Amino acid sequence: MYTQILTPVDGSGPSEAALRHAVRLAKEQGARMRIVHVIQDPYWYYAAGDVSGVDIAAIERAWRETGRAVLEASAAIAREGGADPELALLEEPGRATCDALVDEASRWGADLIVMGTNGRHGVEHLLLGSVAEGVVRLTTVPVLLLRTGHEGRRAHA
Repeated sequence: MYTQILTPVDGSGPSEAALRHAVRLAKEQGARMRIVHVIQDPYWYYAAGDVSGVDIAAIERAWRETGRAVLEASAAIAREGGADPELALLEEPGRATCDALVDEASRWGADLIVMGTNGRHGVEHLLLGSVAEGVVRLTTVPVLLLRTGHEGRRAHA
């Protein structure tokens, strides 16, 4: 039986599918649920070029606002499904998203992580990587991955 389910969200289709599944699990198991969004460090976008004239503070504010909006939309979905989630906006400058999620799961005492994955492969996977893959490799907490196809169809968990 799971008692603490951590669900990372990013506003994508796979993320929402995983969230809905986590809500059902939390309700069935009587588990607490924590929904997290990680603000990725925007500075790597500018590492290769001149950033003079770029309002980094405005970019950071926009990322926080977007993160809060993603969390609120996710919380609404969870509440609609009968869960009462905790929310966390994680700002982790200079850290990989998977590292931040694994640390949060450990800190919070999660006994299950439920997350979506795009199922990227080939060059796309090489270039973009996979947060889900990183979490699976680093955590000792069980991870339930829900994959959706590129067309947005729901695939089997």
